[in-house]
Amino acid sequence: MERFDELLKNMADKEDCIVPEGFDARLQKALDGLPPRAKKAGLGAVKGALIAVAVCAALVCTAFAASPGLRGLLAEALARMYPLVAPLGVAFPLLKLRKLKSQWGNCHWAQGYITLNTALARCPEELRDYVALHELVHFLHHDHGPGFYARMDALMPDWRRRRKTLKGYSGALERDGIRKV
Repeated sequence: MERFDELLKNMADKEDCIVPEGFDARLQKALDGLPPRAKKAGLGAVKGALIAVAVCAALVCTAFAASPGLRGLLAEALARMYPLVAPLGVAFPLLKLRKLKSQWGNCHWAQGYITLNTALARCPEELRDYVALHELVHFLHHDHGPGFYARMDALMPDWRRRRKTLKGYSGALERDGIRKV
């Protein structure tokens, strides 16, 4: 485990690996209260996901022509929210970035990836986090049924307020020449 932690730290020192400040504390908080076996499984899943992010970050940036800053803002949102769903068995998804016409993001749960709208980078951090978590929860609940909303309530109690605030940012889409949501 020490060797793994050293490898992870070395990867975090490189520009392509994004590990948000305070990530370890947020991860520990997300895993607190779980039985030891589930905690160990969740921690292993998150660490494995960070390696996958580090390996794929440059490819994602190149493939979707996103600037490192833009990619960083959106990847950080995904990294901040992932520890909330990792203990529930969600594998870390591939992140794709695109200019979307009418959505802030979407989840392709069967293919294992999430697409976030590049315009989301113009929104405050709490709104980026809301969209990232919303898409991650789709790996657990594929539709917007009662189970989806119950899980959102459990993981982010103020998600409705964030969604309402996000609706006020439709101008971020319009600046890209995209119609209002």
